[in-house]
Amino acid sequence: MMKLILAVFLSFVLLLVVVLAGVDSKSENSYVQCSVAIKQKSLRPGTATQLLISLRPKKGIHINLDPPLQVKLDSAEIVSSVGKPEIPRRDTVLDLSKPVRLSVTISPKAKPGSFTVRGTVTYFYCSETEGWCSRFKQPIEFKLTVVR
Repeated sequence: MMKLILAVFLSFVLLLVVVLAGVDSKSENSYVQCSVAIKQKSLRPGTATQLLISLRPKKGIHINLDPPLQVKLDSAEIVSSVGKPEIPRRDTVLDLSKPVRLSVTISPKAKPGSFTVRGTVTYFYCSETEGWCSRFKQPIEFKLTVVR
């Protein structure tokens, strides 16, 4: 009997580990939809373009700008500099009619090829009816091609 209980317990723990390993709870926000676009997809080394980030909250949710929205990109060998985000605002909340704009400069040393640039947008979203706010780190990515 003890072996059966132990076997059931170990099976449950194994199942829990498998299920939790397949769940990435930080990649999606059920309250806010995020999309990313880049103005120019083919760029020469040393040139700049703009990244357009749109956040679309569900009805009754807004993006709070205090503390401010932040954008970080991970691909330093491709992107040499990132400007300060241009954040459209209505008082202390994000103006949803326009995207957040971020100036991105391709590294002068970038080699030709296709690349996926990854990063994170960190923002605070709030419920207008329930009175709560929460921080979210939204993973983002976009593709670009470096040409000579």
